[in-house]
Amino acid sequence: MKRSCCNHKTTLRIIVKQTLEWNIGIYMVFEDFEKAFDFIDRDMLRKILCYYGVPSKITKMIQVLYEGFQARVMHEGTMTEPFEMKTGVPQGCLLSPLLFLVVLDWVTRQAYA
Repeated sequence: MKRSCCNHKTTLRIIVKQTLEWNIGIYMVFEDFEKAFDFIDRDMLRKILCYYGVPSKITKMIQVLYEGFQARVMHEGTMTEPFEMKTGVPQGCLLSPLLFLVVLDWVTRQAYA
């Protein structure tokens, strides 16, 4: 589904204009969330979970869950051979959105530190 970005552009324009008027700084980050799931480093994910106090038994279970994870791609009606995914959290896995949000929270906190 295609969506218009006119409202987003207008909102961004207003925010930038007001920061100039009020003479305050602004930090902006633009993230392609559709692709971001695929690029989470799993070792870093484990470290972030440990940072938030997730017990090592649970982080190990998550690590084992994603170990050897394989995917296939359909291209022009033909399915590719399976290949191992070594980064990212699989889209469609019930745990992935939560893990992604944990990583996003950590990144955001690091940006403000």
